[in-house]
Amino acid sequence: MLIAVGCSQAVAPTQPNPGIPLGSFEGEYGFSLNGKAYDSGTPFANEGNASLRPLVSQGQSAVQLSISLFFQFTDGTYGSVQVSVPLINPQPQTVEISSLTTPSSLNATASVDYDSLGWLWYSSLPSGSITLTKFDTVNNLISGTFNFTASQTSPVADPNNVIRLTPGYFNDIPIEQGAYGQGNILAVVNGNAFTTDTAGHEIVQANLNQGRLDFSGEGQGILQRSEISIQSIPLTPGTYIIKGPHNFIDTTLSFIYWGRNFEISTQDTVSNGQITITRCDIPNRRISGTFQFSGTDSLGNSVTISNGVINNLQWEP
Repeated sequence: MLIAVGCSQAVAPTQPNPGIPLGSFEGEYGFSLNGKAYDSGTPFANEGNASLRPLVSQGQSAVQLSISLFFQFTDGTYGSVQVSVPLINPQPQTVEISSLTTPSSLNATASVDYDSLGWLWYSSLPSGSITLTKFDTVNNLISGTFNFTASQTSPVADPNNVIRLTPGYFNDIPIEQGAYGQGNILAVVNGNAFTTDTAGHEIVQANLNQGRLDFSGEGQGILQRSEISIQSIPLTPGTYIIKGPHNFIDTTLSFIYWGRNFEISTQDTVSNGQITITRCDIPNRRISGTFQFSGTDSLGNSVTISNGVINNLQWEP
């Protein structure tokens, strides 16, 4: 899993990346699970992603890197590999993988969920490592290799049921959430400031869906544990009306705000607002604009979101 933002310099990896098969495509990954080989291939049947969150307890630049790799074998069994890596200095390095049940604060942890014999969960044992061979904070891509063993922890713990994952690799996996320099979202919600800014690591996720942009951003500061999401934004400058009622499963422009005490969205019959796209740079995957929205929450209270700003937001590759 992964996340980040800011004006950092990319750290150039050694080429070619050691342990990564020559000719691997952007986003490709693979591993052997108990001797059973898997490679995501291309076009990808499954995709991997990463995210970053600030790790303020370890320093201003420290981050928690989360990597998710999804797989499905030819026999139909499927699951995912999750690796979480604390990084005091986000750059190429090797980090030991420790026990997930009794983790060390500076070691990585890992897990596997897998439907080989019914749905089972495995947690990393104190062995193995992950090596980041590339940590690109300009293009927001990571590459590396990893290996670890894990024992069954759910639905019942079985320390004798151990799986081995080696050798694993991932090549140019995108940082989808919290990417460096990703841009941020600002607004005023019922008079309170909403921002995704976390001092260089924006908790924002943006991607294209059927040629339109979907994004969501998590609030920080006084409005933490809140989120603004706008879906089906046209990639053309102009002003567009946001109006309910409708669901979020079609291509209609929609809006939703989740907060600690209330929620409003275009599912509300009296909701209305607008979004203005002022700039859309498709080659560099950047968009800017403004928005506003109002509606009624589940308790019948009016909620107003004003002064909304989409500030140079970058969507994932």
